[in-house]
Amino acid sequence: MTRALLLLLVASAVTATASYAQPLPPGVKTQKAVFKVVVEGSGDAHRQVDGDGSNGVCTVVSHTESDESYEYGRGTGLSVVFTRFRGIRRSPVLMKRVGRRSPRVTFNVRGSYRDTASGSATRSGDPVQCQPLTEMAGDESECNRRIRRPLDMALTWDGRKLGLEMADPELTRLPGAGCGSNSIETLSGWPMLGWMSFPDLERKRLPAYRIFGSQHAFKVKLRSGFEEDRFESPNPAFQGAALDSGTHDAIVRFIRIRG
Repeated sequence: MTRALLLLLVASAVTATASYAQPLPPGVKTQKAVFKVVVEGSGDAHRQVDGDGSNGVCTVVSHTESDESYEYGRGTGLSVVFTRFRGIRRSPVLMKRVGRRSPRVTFNVRGSYRDTASGSATRSGDPVQCQPLTEMAGDESECNRRIRRPLDMALTWDGRKLGLEMADPELTRLPGAGCGSNSIETLSGWPMLGWMSFPDLERKRLPAYRIFGSQHAFKVKLRSGFEEDRFESPNPAFQGAALDSGTHDAIVRFIRIRG
């Protein structure tokens, strides 16, 4: 029997429901490894806005900085099972959450973040047309307190490398909101590479011998490295830019469940 046909039969057996499962080819047996999974992550982010400009009537000057630290974790109720097929050379290694049919491993983490900000934004000019105003950064309601927010995340697995990411990538922050924001220009606010918009973690190789070996527990460290982005002001009357930076680290711990 060719390897391609064997893989086709294996895929059929994996995707079939329990009541209609197809038998594996002769000589092929499944090997499984089940783990309790603990996820921990944290990061830091920074946004700096500098600029000035004029529309001929009003002059705007802004120099603000916003900082954020965040952390999250999931410690109970998450288990995954890895499966491979003995009797097939270079068998694919599959992963799914225990008790779920879908291969996508999604779960909820409990997270929190804390923001601080400093600096100011000023609008000056004709008192009637410009309504001169100075706003200090750092006194917004989101500043200087710990805010708790849950988030849906997902473990990813391509057969070789493990990853951790937001389950819904469409959840992103909008500039000009949160701690450090003001009504004078639209760039200042919470760091864009902070909570719910953190830098992507690089996938890490997890070899099969660790998954199917005898080690009771092991961990996989995931890092984003230092990420930096620059955004120019969309307002032609304000010649400024926002510089965002951030780092993100996570640890995925696997505790083997025997039996």
